[in-house]
Amino acid sequence: MRDSRAPHPSRASGLPLAQLGEAGLIATLLDAQPPPSGGLGIGDDAALIPLPEARLVTSVDALVEDVHFRRNTCSAEDLGWKALAVNLSDLAAMGARPTAALLVLSLPSALPAAWVNDFHRGFLALAQAHGVWLAGGDTTGSPGPIMVSVTVFGVPGAQLLRRDQAKPGDQLFLTGVPGRSAAGFQLLERPQDHQTLPDAWQDSLRQAHLRPVPQIAAGLALAAGGARVALLDDSDGLACSLQHLAAASQVAVILEESALPACPARDAVARTRGVAPLEGMLNGGEDYHLVGCCAPDDRACIEAALRESGTPSFWVGEVVSPERGVTSGAWLRGLNGALHRLDGPMGYRHFGEG
Repeated sequence: MRDSRAPHPSRASGLPLAQLGEAGLIATLLDAQPPPSGGLGIGDDAALIPLPEARLVTSVDALVEDVHFRRNTCSAEDLGWKALAVNLSDLAAMGARPTAALLVLSLPSALPAAWVNDFHRGFLALAQAHGVWLAGGDTTGSPGPIMVSVTVFGVPGAQLLRRDQAKPGDQLFLTGVPGRSAAGFQLLERPQDHQTLPDAWQDSLRQAHLRPVPQIAAGLALAAGGARVALLDDSDGLACSLQHLAAASQVAVILEESALPACPARDAVARTRGVAPLEGMLNGGEDYHLVGCCAPDDRACIEAALRESGTPSFWVGEVVSPERGVTSGAWLRGLNGALHRLDGPMGYRHFGEG
């Protein structure tokens, strides 16, 4: 039941959170999305999530203002979408179907309630597209930055996909073009430097950063195909993902620079910045496509599964035994044929370590 002291949602959006209060904020969410059959959501002490089977796949991520996003370059609606997308991408990499989510918001009291409404509009747009139920969460005040934490739940597909299943002889594939999100971030941060780029290029790159599309259909298709697949999502940069894959499977992974997919818009941003496009492809991060490998005999069925799910595939390297002249880890074969170890920092360093 809605708290009788809380403003009606239609009259709440112009109020600051200090005036709206927690009860009023929760009241604005109660009607947003009804629970599924057998479920119990916002309004009780805990949520009841109905599951079609006993096994549960879960992931959690946090986004902190001025660490993961800035309000002057990321709208509330875009942030709502992205906060859920980064978690759904983890489920995609496991071959899981998402079912429900919990949302925690820590917000400054002066923040307008309209910002929260916009955030939830973006969050629920993606949630509804993937059948995700917002089952509950928490709201707290924050003396400083906005902080968002999302926990998602899902059920495994036909098989649970893992990153430790790579074998020597496997072929390496990507389900997207690396470096586009990093280029979009640069456009948002320094738009004045890129005004000569075609508007369509700019819009595409900004969307890649602000509205990543979790590849749930691709993950489920790969899980249903029956082939052995090692898989993970590309959140911290391609070099980092390949290091994770190699470490989990105790193999050497060789990325072929010549096989990386082209993207004129991405490369134009890099040239404007005076850096090599390869840098953004390897270390940009936040692309949220999938990185995987499979046996050569399974390549055709992997390509077919991805194609049927509407997902592209790019074959970009191989997995070898560490005894074949390279140590375990991630390697790049440059355009000149020389091998270079990808041994830089693994992902974003939240505490400045390294």
